[in-house]
Amino acid sequence: MTAARVPELLAFGRAAAARLWLRLGDEGHLAGPAAADRPALAARAAEVPSLAAAVAARWPRGGGALGRIAAWLDGDADQLALLALATAPLLDGALARSLDALAPRGGLTLGFLLDLAHADLDARLALAARVGGDRGLVGLGLLELDAATGLAATAPVRVPAAVVAAVRGAPIPAPPAVIDAAPIGHPPTLDPRELGVPALDRPLLVVGPSPWSLYTLGRVLAARGGGPLWTCAAPTDANLEQAWNRLVRDAALAGALPAIDLAPEREPDPQVIARRLGAAVRAAVRLDARVLLYAPDEDPVPTPLAQALSVVSMLALAPGTGTRLAQARLEQDGVADAAAITARAIAPLAPALGQVEALVDAHHRGTLEDPSPAAQAAIADALRPRLGNLVERVGRRVGWDALILPKDTTTRLREMVLYRRHAEQVYRRWGLGQHVTGEGIAALFSGPPGTGKTLAASVIATELGIALYRVDLSQIVSKWVGETEKNLARLFAEARHGHAVLLFDEADSLFGKRTEVKSANDRYANLEVNFLLQKLDHFDGIAILTTNALVGIDEAFLRRLQFRVDFDAPDADARAALWRRHLPAAEHLAGDVDLDDIAERWEFSGGNIRNAAIRAAFLAAEDGGPIHHHHLRQASTIESEELGRVVKR
Repeated sequence: MTAARVPELLAFGRAAAARLWLRLGDEGHLAGPAAADRPALAARAAEVPSLAAAVAARWPRGGGALGRIAAWLDGDADQLALLALATAPLLDGALARSLDALAPRGGLTLGFLLDLAHADLDARLALAARVGGDRGLVGLGLLELDAATGLAATAPVRVPAAVVAAVRGAPIPAPPAVIDAAPIGHPPTLDPRELGVPALDRPLLVVGPSPWSLYTLGRVLAARGGGPLWTCAAPTDANLEQAWNRLVRDAALAGALPAIDLAPEREPDPQVIARRLGAAVRAAVRLDARVLLYAPDEDPVPTPLAQALSVVSMLALAPGTGTRLAQARLEQDGVADAAAITARAIAPLAPALGQVEALVDAHHRGTLEDPSPAAQAAIADALRPRLGNLVERVGRRVGWDALILPKDTTTRLREMVLYRRHAEQVYRRWGLGQHVTGEGIAALFSGPPGTGKTLAASVIATELGIALYRVDLSQIVSKWVGETEKNLARLFAEARHGHAVLLFDEADSLFGKRTEVKSANDRYANLEVNFLLQKLDHFDGIAILTTNALVGIDEAFLRRLQFRVDFDAPDADARAALWRRHLPAAEHLAGDVDLDDIAERWEFSGGNIRNAAIRAAFLAAEDGGPIHHHHLRQASTIESEELGRVVKR
């Protein structure tokens, strides 16, 4: 309702008041108007049908707050006219006083409104039935009644502030439940579908171990919808259905996307979450509104609600989601070169969803690319997982060209990347997720030391755009009963939230075979293995185990591994390629260097070749010239002796 149409609405209200005054006077309920005033009042009263039709016909359709109201009411002309009558006295003091004089009990009641709308009793009864229905003014929360009286003629009627603002053409006020209202900002180039997030044609439930990324994702979705993001507190009123309806209604009228954490208490009763989720979904479906919700992933969606909402796991979002969301946030904040900044300063950090906010804030403060130790320490702190000293981040970012492995081994590693990259399509859209307990990847890399197991894990993390964390087993395993299990629970929860790859080096020490119980120590050791089996079975992230002793791994773990990759010692050709990889450019090598001879003589793994190449470089630097063949032979001899091999000098 634009300001130009408000006089028409007020004229409708005055005509309805005139007609009611004449009828009440004729029926003896009130003192009627003076005889001299009756002709003018009768003429005004006769305009009620045409004014009601005009108000309903000119009620905006399509977009905007009033267009949403018309859509909710399915264009019901009588209900639109009734809503106009309820709102009119709130826009004009003189009309309000006139209606107060006609209502002896004072205040606006449902029966009084119906009397204003229709002189015919049957028409009033029919309208009252529609008003109280699911698609009626009361059912939709566009008119609110006293809960104690319900849908009665004497029930006081209140017009919500958001509806009054919509009729006046004023901005919709944010209700008290809104904690923060983020502005629309600049629409980002990111399409949420790239992240596997469906269109917001129904309520969207984001699940995961932390709600931190809910609001980052919400900013992108809100901007795509052309409205602000409302961060809201979960309604906890006694009448939960009405409270959620109010929140969703006001957000829809404002064109805002409400984002609500259903579990702000962090460990709420699952039944409480289910009740809140049910009320939120019913309100969103009733009002055909967008709603973004969060709940812990440990709490399953009740079956009756499963068909009414979309569910997105923060753990199943495509790799690199954090980087793409960071660019979207920079674009939304008006940063002109957001793509270049993201590629240069954020993508190499492979941020998790929960780290996006900190990196974007660091850019706005000017510390993201500040090389000073203090600024870099702050960035490192933002990227540090909440696990203290249980893990350490492996910061090496390398590509496939860093690996010199047999073709079959490389193919298996690339298959791991495909599993993660297409998890959304296979497990969600194709429905195969119902056949698995966990959608993560568990792989075992076995082989001699130095054959590239840890390097391969770095390549996979780089390819997926996520962080690699090496688990410190000395900090995980505790002599105190139950502490190991607590550490493991924290470890897996953080890895799921952070989209991290967990690397268990020397995994046989933690994933070892269970033994026959002969003492209390055996029993507790077996409990730890059983707990680890359970966690690995339901893990949705990526866990890579490396071992030099495959026979030490419990068979139950081997059955749960999707991938078992053997890293054999390199042959002579692979060793020559590794030497070329680790030595400096050709201008720093003397003409007598014969790498094929070195590779044939010394059967080293990649790690030993790296050590020998670096040692040869230092020997050559000491001699003041390039690397000669004798430097390589000397370095290889020393490396071989350090391995405990007998060397003929």
